[in-house]
Amino acid sequence: VSEPCVFSLYDSREGESAFVRVLCLSEADSETFTMELDSSTESYSKSTNHALWAAWGVDEIVLDRARKEIRVLRNPFPSMKPNTLWMLGSSSPTLKGHSLSEVPSRLKEILPGLHAISFENPNVEIESLSRVMRSKWEYQYLSWDMELAGIPWKAIDYRKERNPLDHHFTGGHILYRCKFVSSRNRMALVVNTRHVAAIFCNGRLVGSHICYSHGSVSAGAMHAFDIRWAGKKYYDLTSFLKRGGNDTEQELVILVFSFGLSRQPFLLNDVRNRRGLLSAKLRPRPKQAEWHIAGKAVSSLNNPFNTSGLPTEPTLEDPSRSHMNVSGWTVDDHVQLTYSPEKGNIVWYRSQFKANASSGKVYAPLRLSFRTADKVHAFGWVNGWMIASYISYVGPQEDFFIMPGILAQEPTHGDGGKEGEGMAMNDLVIVFYGSSNQVCSVQVSIDTWIIDNESGNCLTEQQGGKPFVRFNETISLSA
Repeated sequence: VSEPCVFSLYDSREGESAFVRVLCLSEADSETFTMELDSSTESYSKSTNHALWAAWGVDEIVLDRARKEIRVLRNPFPSMKPNTLWMLGSSSPTLKGHSLSEVPSRLKEILPGLHAISFENPNVEIESLSRVMRSKWEYQYLSWDMELAGIPWKAIDYRKERNPLDHHFTGGHILYRCKFVSSRNRMALVVNTRHVAAIFCNGRLVGSHICYSHGSVSAGAMHAFDIRWAGKKYYDLTSFLKRGGNDTEQELVILVFSFGLSRQPFLLNDVRNRRGLLSAKLRPRPKQAEWHIAGKAVSSLNNPFNTSGLPTEPTLEDPSRSHMNVSGWTVDDHVQLTYSPEKGNIVWYRSQFKANASSGKVYAPLRLSFRTADKVHAFGWVNGWMIASYISYVGPQEDFFIMPGILAQEPTHGDGGKEGEGMAMNDLVIVFYGSSNQVCSVQVSIDTWIIDNESGNCLTEQQGGKPFVRFNETISLSA
């Protein structure tokens, strides 16, 4: 059908008559059709005051009786979908700030309770509504041996206290440090971790590996038994050792990122799943070794899920990591973020971006995107909220949804001209490290979602996709 129509089915039994009305809509209208807008249980055939049973024509329709308003989310571009809200109710609603549109007489006859509100579309380009403005990147390297880095190393008994659960480190990253003395010129490490590990020897990245499996009975198994003793990895530390005699102190740091999986058989499916450092052996055995552990105890956090486990990560109170002034922040004019193992163990990047305030008229959800051909580990925060855990060689997720509620709501003013006017400022922080002792890079961007406006599926601009942009409309109802 090209416009709404109604079929009436009558039935007469024992002197009483009843009928059923069948509403027929076009394919485009049926995709937006919604019912149960009103708490009233009255049927369409009975007359109630201001009852609203069905609506269609826009993407999202919410009737809020407490606030006496109707909230809709609509597509502002007429070439995509119609911009008329159709409402079916028992009586004509009384509106504030909006007026009812004329309903064709032929529709009034078959649907006496049909009302319409038409919206005017803006004379602007879709790109201008979805625009994101980002400032230049600043970066800062961090090394594990920096005293000013503030890493809270805690001495532990390796045999009894290396389980991160004993320290409430369940947020992802756990740091292990071993200071040892050896007279040997050759040294190797055999290590077993869950799930991602990066090995640093005397401040230099030796390499990394992952122990994670979709198998049923294997090391790092996702779906069944995780074999504790399996998954060991061998690293040759010889070329990373300090040369200086028999009593030269060496430092080994193992950075572990645990996925926190809980998908074991039901008898084992709890927080005790394997995580962190399962075992580590230096060969040959050093003369003496002291072990330390560091991380974020989730028991001390207001939100135990908003953490990567890194001790120096952003917080809601300090979303731009302004407290970190170990070596100062350096401006980077490049598009891609670069990690050089020779400069530090991990690198922090920060920037700011402006986007249309999510509480305003425009609704254009954003994503944090990562693109790289290298093996990198990256994590992202927006306004102190951790929203992205990106491991390029595990994936496949490269785009992370930025929840509108965490974006700044108040637009910035007084920054000169009309550039960025009406857009709110947000903090963006990225940390990443590589998987080998080689320079690597990753491209990070804040973008709107590119979709097929008919199906809603994600596309690329090359495939003809358009930015996902909608308008918020609030229709006030009189008492």
